[in-house]
Amino acid sequence: MKVNKILRMSALLASGLCIASTSYAATFAGNATPTQYLVNVSNVAFHKVGDPAGTFIPYASDAGQFDIASVPPNGNAGLLSSTGTLPSGTYDQIRFNVSKTMQLNGASNGNLGNGSPCRTVTPAVALNNPLGDNSVSVAYLGSTDGATPQLETTTVPSGSAVTLPSGYTDLGNSLQGIVPVNFTVTNDVAPTTSIKINVTNAMMFTPTGVGTCAVFPGPPSITISVA
Repeated sequence: MKVNKILRMSALLASGLCIASTSYAATFAGNATPTQYLVNVSNVAFHKVGDPAGTFIPYASDAGQFDIASVPPNGNAGLLSSTGTLPSGTYDQIRFNVSKTMQLNGASNGNLGNGSPCRTVTPAVALNNPLGDNSVSVAYLGSTDGATPQLETTTVPSGSAVTLPSGYTDLGNSLQGIVPVNFTVTNDVAPTTSIKINVTNAMMFTPTGVGTCAVFPGPPSITISVA
């Protein structure tokens, strides 16, 4: 009998990859851990050993939104049901898409260079070329009023200081990741695949003037595991 497993989104301290997993050469005055970090994952597929390079077997095509800041390490942030079956064999790569638009909620409490706090606000106001040197294409206006942070919609920026790790491609509206895995399917029964995520310090802030600051979406840590 063919049995499809589910793709589990879980939070765990891990080495960093993917989902807005950009690195910024610019120096930021404040970092913080968000209380909400909503991401959309879709088009999960696997490469089978022996198949041509670039040939992937679809596994979970439907999109799922996950709050990857909502759970402690090892906790489940949600489930993405499989829409396909993996044939028996050994697999060595997973491919998936993550939307470049995400929603963050959080604050930096008084550790900016000018001693001010910074929080996310709604609605989001884009700050184009916020550092003035084209190193980061866009950040988002924050507030230094010390009030409760609000859910703010942000987009992964581009620019000379923004890089993607090996195996990741910018598709325009999403990032596509292709990373190694190692598991074997027997009798068309696949093991459970987990995307393990940690969002500690995954927001960055910098002052922009009196009473204002900028919010940058930072990279969570991610690994893929199969069990």
